[in-house]
Parts: sequence; C-alpha cells; structure tokens
Amino acid sequence: MKRLIIKISKITVIMLLLLTLYVLVARQLFSLPALQRQDSHSISADKTSDWAQFINAQAQQHPNLSGIKPLASGLDAFIMRLLLIEKARFSIDAQYYIWHHDLTGLWLLQALKNAADRGVRVRLLLDDNGIGGLDGIISELNQHELIDIRLYNPFVVRRFKLINFTWDFFRLNHRMHNKAMIVDGLAAIVGGRNIGDEYFNTGLNPHYNDLDVLTIGQVTPDIAANFDLFFNSQLAMPAQQIIEQVKGNNNLLEQALSPLKQSQQYHTYRQAVIDSELSQAIPNHELITTWSEVSLISDHPKKSLGIDRKDVLMVTRLISILESPQSQVDIVTPYFVPAKSVHLLANLTARGVKVRILTNSFEANDVIPVHAGYAKYRKPLLQAGVKLFELKTNHAIEENKADLGFMGSSGASLHAKTFAVDGRLVFIGSFNFDPRSARLNTEMGVVIDDPRLARDIHRHFQEDLHRQAYRLQLDDAGNIVWLEYQNPEHSVEYHKDPNSTALQRMMLTIIGWLPIQKLL
Repeated sequence: MKRLIIKISKITVIMLLLLTLYVLVARQLFSLPALQRQDSHSISADKTSDWAQFINAQAQQHPNLSGIKPLASGLDAFIMRLLLIEKARFSIDAQYYIWHHDLTGLWLLQALKNAADRGVRVRLLLDDNGIGGLDGIISELNQHELIDIRLYNPFVVRRFKLINFTWDFFRLNHRMHNKAMIVDGLAAIVGGRNIGDEYFNTGLNPHYNDLDVLTIGQVTPDIAANFDLFFNSQLAMPAQQIIEQVKGNNNLLEQALSPLKQSQQYHTYRQAVIDSELSQAIPNHELITTWSEVSLISDHPKKSLGIDRKDVLMVTRLISILESPQSQVDIVTPYFVPAKSVHLLANLTARGVKVRILTNSFEANDVIPVHAGYAKYRKPLLQAGVKLFELKTNHAIEENKADLGFMGSSGASLHAKTFAVDGRLVFIGSFNFDPRSARLNTEMGVVIDDPRLARDIHRHFQEDLHRQAYRLQLDDAGNIVWLEYQNPEHSVEYHKDPNSTALQRMMLTIIGWLPIQKLL
C-alpha cells in the first residue's frame, strides 16, 4: 500500500510538472503581441448639419437633461440602430459583447460599411469571445480606410478558441460585457442587447426579452467618452494584429449576406421593419418620449486587468443606489446569483421595503450553472421576505403575442437588466446580479430619474407579472412552491422546478456544490 501511495504521488508530481511546463511554453508561444496603434477619439457632428441642429434645438429646450426612449421591442431596437447608422454623417462608435454571424448581425455590418463608404468614420470594439465565424469579414472590413476594428481581450489561437483558456485562463476570464452605439456624438443606444437575431425577435432560435434605451442630450458625451476609454485601453487590440489579414477584396460580407436576403426570414422581417409604428414615427421625428436626468455608470477597463478597487467598479455605485430605497425595489435580471447581496436585500425587507425580483425559471435559463448558483439562495431570500418570480418559457415564439410591457414581447428567455426604485429611479444596462458582472466582466448602464418609467415597471410587477411568471413561496413545511396562475380563483402548484427532470435537478444540486460561484 505504501509503495502504491508513493507511486501515485510520483505520477501526480510528474503530471503537475508537465502541466506547468505546458502552460509556461504555451504562454511564451501564444502571448499577445505588443500594441501597435495610436489613440483615437470621438468625433462630434458639425453643428450646422440638419440632424445636429434638430437634436441641439431640443437639448437647448431641456438644459442639463437627456432625452430618452426605451426600446422594449426587439424589432424597434433593430430599427433604431439602422436609423442611427443611416443618419450618421461623421462618426459611428459601437462596442458589443456578442456580434453574431446571422441575418441581423450581417445586415448591421453592411449598414456600417455603407456608412463608411459615404465618408463616416466607423469604430468597432468587439469582445473577442462573441464574434464566432466573423474573422474573415472583420479582417476585410478593417481594411477600409474609415473603419477601425479592435478586439477586446483577444484570443491568440483563432481556431478552437477554448484551448486558449488552458494557458491563459485568468486573463481571458475577464470579458467586456458593455453594449453601446454612439452616432455623431449626438445620440446613443445603451442597454442589455447584443447584436444577433435572437435579440431582435427574428429567426428560429429562442428569442430574448430585452431592454435598451435611446439617449440624446446631456449624457451622450459621457457615453462617447466612456467608449474612448475602452477603445484606447490596454486590452483593445487592433484586429489586424490578431486576425490573419484577408488578401484581396473577396466581398466576404456580401457573400455571407446575399443568401440570407433570399430567405423568407429576411422578407418577413424587412416587411415588419417597414410596417412598424416606429418606422412610421421616424419621419416626424417622434423619437424621444421624455426628458430626464440621466447619468452613466460604468466599470473602468482596468477591471479586466484584475484591478478591483471601489473607484474602478460600477457595482459600488449600484449598491449605494440599492441601499437607499424607502418603499419599493423591483429588479429584473436574467442571471441572478445574489451571494452577499442576500444580506442587502434582507436588510431592505427588514426596513419595510417591498423587494420583488424577476429572473429566469429553470426552463427559461440558458446558462444552467448560473441557475444552479441561484437555486441555493431562493429559500433564504423567501425567508427574508423577498418576492421571487421566475419567467415562464413562451414556446409559441413565432406568434410573439404576449405583451411583457416595458420588456416588449415574450420570448423563450429573459435578458433584460433593469431595476426601479421608489417610483423614481430606473437603471437600464448590461449588469447582471451575479459575481461575474460584479467582479470579472466590465459593465455599463444608465440611471434615469423618470417617475413615469419607474411607475411602469412597478405597475408591471403589480398587475401583469403573475400571468407571465411563476410566483415562488414557502409552504408550511418551509419548502419552495411554484405557483402558476390560471385564473383569479386557481393556480397550479409545483413542488419542483417546473418542467425539469429528476436528472436535471440532481445536476443542479451537484453543480451548486462546486466552488465556482465567483465564476458565475
């Protein structure tokens, strides 16, 4: 037995030495290249342009305020991005965590190229973890004299990207989760949406319920400055230094998009764009719904380097907002792993503050480890008096009829990240209530002082949510019960996660035991 232990110990030591050698050699062979670029800064529109005059005239009527329009519908969110790109005369800046190689992703890339062709400078900052299949197109677009594409915290080995984690996990585990588009320094869209069909309510894949907001006025220069901060940061690498350059003009974007434009999906979606109420309102400049005090909150790109001082993290500001409510807080978050925030929420309920949270149910959650991380906090939250709701999956995606109010139409999964406080303050952004958003990924969003928008969110929780989500409560034995509303007199009770199997629930339990909470 002693010999066996010694043999196993020797093998273990040898394996660890070989693994260490592998990591050291791989990090030397596949290290990031030295930065070769110049800093670049935002360009504002000429004040004599028609669009600039229109927006500036509105802003002058509302000094120190920002005009906003929430974009709840995926279709409206797509239309507004197209509109801004087509309106651009000087500059377009966009940063996204995910940009898909699909109809809407390629459509927007083509719109950006068209803008560059007419003389608009285009800067794209894309997290390198979410651009699968786009290397060739990115390389070709980046050769345009007015297009500058940078990849955030990139992977050196381009094929089989996941292998990079085996030698560079701690760097690559930090991602840029920001979502923003700024046009001519005049208008911006920020919120929770990435770029892809499922975010814009088209295609066969399950759709996301999400939320963005269009802003003009006081806050827009801050959003533009924040883009500059990330675009000129240490981990924003020029695409040509990471992706092998495509030789010649092969029109890869046109080759990829042309077949999609022959599809029924394209023709149906294009007609929906033409017929939408937003498209009808655009010629009359009916874009802004209200003027409010709006402030940007954002992580600093230093967070991606592992620096987590309070002045670097936006979660510090969010916590200060969530510690202050006097009457009610309603939170919408797709991925919810409260961890230490359980105490914050419990303190609120102990003070008599009504706390309600909407997140994904097991059947709607597309990241099972995150749901496992959340599941173990449900009972403590309910015991503390927090009201929990879990969104049901709408399987009839193609009908897309169920109204989710401030989040648009129902899909298969929740992706909006917002909260309302005391009928006054509203946050809309990219921040999930989980350790990854708090400590690993960079995030951004806006805080809006708008009683009408806040009341809309509170009203939705009060009047509509019971039809669209399971309501969780504890039974007399202290076990969790899921209630599915049927009518005012009757609800169906579930004593396990609805539409889950015994094997799936066992996996949730096992994953919940793993020491991975900080990665979720």
